[in-house]
Amino acid sequence: MGKIVLLCLYSTIMKMRTTSENIDLIVKLLKEEASLEEKEQLLIWANENNENKKLYIQLKDIWEATQAINDNRFDTQNAWNHFKQEIAERIDNSKRQKRRIVYFNLLKVAAIVIITFGISWLTFPVKNEVKQNIAHNEINVPLGSKTQIILPDGSQVWINSGSKLKYDSDFNDTSRIVYLVGEAYFDVIKNPKKPFVVKTGTIDVKAYGTAFNVKSYPDDNFIETILVRGSVTLVHEGTNYQLAHLKPDQKTIYYKKGGKIEFENKIKKIEKTPELENIIAINPKVQLVLVETKPENYTSWKDQKLIFNSETFDQIVLKLERWYGVNIEILDEKLKTERFTGKFTHNEPLIQVLEVIKITTPIKYTVKLNDVFISAEK
Repeated sequence: MGKIVLLCLYSTIMKMRTTSENIDLIVKLLKEEASLEEKEQLLIWANENNENKKLYIQLKDIWEATQAINDNRFDTQNAWNHFKQEIAERIDNSKRQKRRIVYFNLLKVAAIVIITFGISWLTFPVKNEVKQNIAHNEINVPLGSKTQIILPDGSQVWINSGSKLKYDSDFNDTSRIVYLVGEAYFDVIKNPKKPFVVKTGTIDVKAYGTAFNVKSYPDDNFIETILVRGSVTLVHEGTNYQLAHLKPDQKTIYYKKGGKIEFENKIKKIEKTPELENIIAINPKVQLVLVETKPENYTSWKDQKLIFNSETFDQIVLKLERWYGVNIEILDEKLKTERFTGKFTHNEPLIQVLEVIKITTPIKYTVKLNDVFISAEK
C-alpha cells in the first residue's frame, strides 16, 4: 500500500467527525460483513451531508487501492509495527486529546487493510506510483436487481438491472467521467468547472448539475436520454458533433447504425400518440428524435415502479426480462405488436403482472423454472 496510502488513510480518518459506531460500521462494510440493514444505515449516514459522503468514499477508495498494489513478498508484521509507530508519533505531536478515540479506530481500520492486503513499500516517486496504479471502480448489476451508489463528488446514481457503470479512481480530481452500459439515473452535483460526462460508446451526455436518465443497453438499437431538471447536451463521441440540447421534460431517442427502420417506426408511433409524447424536432441525418414527454414514465424504475405506456409486447417482454431476471419467449408473432398500458407500483411478482395483462390482452402463459412462454389465447 505504501507510505503515501498510509498517510492518506491517516488524514481521512483524522478528519472524520462521526461516532465509533459509524466507524465500526464502515469497517464491517469494508470487510464485507455488513448486513443489509447496516448497509442501509450507512447509506443514510452518508447522505446526511457532503462531508460524510466524501469521507466514506475516500476511505473506500483507499481500501480498494490496496488491492491494486498488493505484493506477496510483503512482511505484514514489520509494516504493521512501522505504521503504529508512525501514527503514534503524529498523535504525540498533535497533543490533542480529542483525537485519541479516532486514533484507535484508525488502527482498527488500518489493521484490516494491512492484514488483508499487505503493504508494498514503494520507493519510486509519487507521480510514477499514481500513473502505474490507477484503478477503476466498476459496478455490475445483474438482471433482476437494482442498486444505488454515491460518486466521489457526491453525485448519486441509480443503476438498473443488467447494467454496468465504470469510473476511474481519480474521478473528480480533474474531470468527472463515467462509462455506462445499460441504464442509470443520475442526480449530479453542480460544478461548472467540471462537466459530468456519461459515455455510452456512441454518444456522450454532458451535464453540470442536473438530474437525468440514460438508457443504452447493447441489445437495444437506440440510446434514450430523459431530462428531469437542469440541462444536458448530447454530443457524438469522437467527432464531438452536438446532437441535441435538452431542457426539462424532454427526451431524445438516438438510433444507432442500422436503426433506420426503428427510427421511422418510432416517428409514426409518436405521431399516432400525441397524448404521450409531442415531437419537437427530427434529425434524419443522425437518426435522432427530440420529444416532449413525462419523465416519470421513464424514471419510475428507480422507485420500484414498473410502467407501460402503450408499449408493444416485444418491448414489454424485454422490460420484464430485465426487471425479473427471467427468459420470456413470445410464441405467436402477432402478439408482438399488441399494445398494453399499465402501472405496477408495489413491486408485484411476475405472475401477478402477467395476470393483470391477461385481463385486457388475450394471452396465456406457462412458467418453467426461469423460462416463461407466452402465446395468444384462442
